[in-house]
Amino acid sequence: MANRNFAPLSGSVKRGVVKLVGRFKTTTSGTLSTTAADFSSAKQAGFTLAKTAAKTGRYTVSLQDKYMALLALNAVPSGAADAAYAIAKGTHSFPRNVAVVGSSSANGSLDIQFARSDTMADAEVEDGATIYIELTLDNSSV
Repeated sequence: MANRNFAPLSGSVKRGVVKLVGRFKTTTSGTLSTTAADFSSAKQAGFTLAKTAAKTGRYTVSLQDKYMALLALNAVPSGAADAAYAIAKGTHSFPRNVAVVGSSSANGSLDIQFARSDTMADAEVEDGATIYIELTLDNSSV
């Protein structure tokens, strides 16, 4: 379990529910900007995000702590204000390789997979998109 002093989540009937949020900017071919202010601030949000090598539309979330379970994941790409969003780009997301408990020597992690809206095939998000991420985690065995 995380060794942080989290403020209690108001309105939850379960103890120990933690929400981590962040936003990340893509450059080309789904790579992440390392200079955007949002990227560096997300490191302070309890997790980091990295493009998963040799995988289309996949990102690895590395948690700074261990948790009991992943309760929910919301990852949404936001494109340019007026440009049409290409159907071949990743608009839907789902988790893969969920291991938020981690091992004795490593903190938890999971992958976020983006897919096309028409075929659900793995796909990169639009170049220059901002990816908004909300992780809901269980930090209690109660």
